[in-house]
Amino acid sequence: IYTLITTRVTIKICSELLSFQAKLNALVEEKTDTLTKLNRKLQKTAENKSRFLANMSHEIRTPLGGILGISELALHEGTTQEQQIAYLNTIHESGAQLMTLVNDVLDFSKIESGKLVVESKPFEVRKFVNESITLFRSQVMEKGLGLEIEISCRVPDVVVGDEHRIRQVLFNLLGNAIKFTAKGRIRIFLDAEPHQEACMLRFSIEDTGIGMSAQDATRIFQSFTQAEASTTRRFGGTGLGLAICKGLVESMGGDISVKSEVGHGSCFTFTVSAREGFMIQNMAEAKSLAPFHFKVLLAEDNPINIQVTKSFLQILGCTVDVVLNGKEAVAAVHQQKYDICFMDCQMPVMDGFNATRAIKSEVKECPFIVALTANALQGDRDKCLAAGMDEYISKPINKRNLAVMLQKYHQMQQNLKT
Repeated sequence: IYTLITTRVTIKICSELLSFQAKLNALVEEKTDTLTKLNRKLQKTAENKSRFLANMSHEIRTPLGGILGISELALHEGTTQEQQIAYLNTIHESGAQLMTLVNDVLDFSKIESGKLVVESKPFEVRKFVNESITLFRSQVMEKGLGLEIEISCRVPDVVVGDEHRIRQVLFNLLGNAIKFTAKGRIRIFLDAEPHQEACMLRFSIEDTGIGMSAQDATRIFQSFTQAEASTTRRFGGTGLGLAICKGLVESMGGDISVKSEVGHGSCFTFTVSAREGFMIQNMAEAKSLAPFHFKVLLAEDNPINIQVTKSFLQILGCTVDVVLNGKEAVAAVHQQKYDICFMDCQMPVMDGFNATRAIKSEVKECPFIVALTANALQGDRDKCLAAGMDEYISKPINKRNLAVMLQKYHQMQQNLKT
């Protein structure tokens, strides 16, 4: 009896051990499979990032080569005035291309960290679309493409939303449509649908270009991805554009998708949430760039930035004094009255933040202080305003941004008088 009981117990223990071992083996296989898939995913991400860095290096070197090479030609002895003007136009275009690349990387960083800020301001929809399209008409004509634009009667005249971000997405998709279309036409359709208390704007950009496979269409909105590596070599690009578009659209309460067929073109559709609004005064355009007779103090230590900003301000009608650090700015404001002070944030001796605090606390009639900074990440504007600065412009500075700021100050003064 003892032997029988011992045998049965032994068999039961062995059975349980075998069952446990089978479960353990299954668990190990499951975890191994999961780790294998994760490792493949990480390898794929690393490959995509490596490809992105290679593409980015190429994309950056292209406009840099244009800036450095063409500027050398412009400085060459014997260059005619007409040639110099043409060279300067090329340098300007290359600089704008380089700035676009930098902005793409910054936007991607904001989206990845969840720190993208979406603004809500009224803008005229049809005017917005027509102005956006106008910038691409020359490219369309050069390629001999047709361009069709249709705006539904359901679209409100004015909506409240982030005009800048919507334009950024539209520019990217329209630029891609032109780049990947050799013949045929491009069609842009805008519609609107009621959506809770707002409306959903629906943009469709359709082309007759090279198209893409269903597999490529499922992954084209991923970070660091293009339809295929050969596309990058043939057409250029960093592989960030559509990933940024996806992030921007989702931040505005919409989505983005594509229908495509190889050799038969593509149709990208994106939606954004907006609400119907009305225009109070389109102050921000400052199209006339009329003379502003303001006395301006420019606090900046970089010689090139001084030359550019001072020249733009003088073209816009301002009288400009220049100081090289925050301490000199504080002293200058004590000595005479200025309408506006454009204040660089990072300067020797005393930076712009401490200079602003000193001016705000010591000067009774202090000027309207506008921060000039190369920092363009989320939180930089808040830091400037917390120091007491009244407004903020990120570098590089251009004439239009300065004109908008001068117009804003002018409007504030007019409102105070009334």
